[in-house]
Amino acid sequence: SIRYNLEARLIALEQLASTPSFLNQLEHLEQSGSRDEIFNSLKLRRDSIQKRYPSVALLLLDDNGQIISEYRDEDMDTEDVLWHLPYFHGGDMQLDKSSSVPPPVSQPMLSPVYFCERSDRELCSLSVPVKNAENSTIGVLVMEIQMGQFDPLIESDTTSGTSSQRFVSLVETRGDLKGALLHHPGLKDLPMSQIKSTKVCESVFDKVIAVDCDQVDPQPISDYIDPIGGKYDGEWNSLVLPIQIHTKRDETIPCGWYLMVQDRPIKVDQN
Repeated sequence: SIRYNLEARLIALEQLASTPSFLNQLEHLEQSGSRDEIFNSLKLRRDSIQKRYPSVALLLLDDNGQIISEYRDEDMDTEDVLWHLPYFHGGDMQLDKSSSVPPPVSQPMLSPVYFCERSDRELCSLSVPVKNAENSTIGVLVMEIQMGQFDPLIESDTTSGTSSQRFVSLVETRGDLKGALLHHPGLKDLPMSQIKSTKVCESVFDKVIAVDCDQVDPQPISDYIDPIGGKYDGEWNSLVLPIQIHTKRDETIPCGWYLMVQDRPIKVDQN
């Protein structure tokens, strides 16, 4: 369900990036009306999928990371140049602005999760390169997504019975938030400052990333201690499975997210 949720968004981006009229508008930015047409294309595509697959914004960058156009759900000042962000250059980390401009992404990607300080929100971004007839990247199309907008995870918490006894959680293994819990029913009761620092312990993180990303069967994580505590305190049985997403060409994209199902151990009365 999570994979489908992401792939549906990705396909929408890939379709727009390969539309001949959209490519023509990007290649002829100096012509009158091209930027307005690009903005209308972004608005139309985002509005068409927004009800089923919410997003914060759609934006188009040129091959130097300069914003050409953006359409977002709120008025918010953004930087003009975004080449230092992972969703442009395809790396795990945000780059130092004093470094040289890296090349843009050459294939679709899901960025590591990051906190947007301007909106105080946890975001991730899907990126798709826009390529010309010579297969050169001339721009990057980006969809910003707010974490928590993945309905399958929310629904699994409310339908699994007693949520404090069995539920799903999601762990990030990349970027600045390595080991962070991206989803957990206990996060809704925490202040943002505490959410940012809530991570699985180092030993559990090592066990999670040791799971083969091509693995199709969930793998057990022994002696798992929930980091939120409170009613989630103590040991849990936990199964972990890496999330894989695919492009419309069926290419696998490294995701870096691991889904866990947590379940309370059954205690047997020895008497």
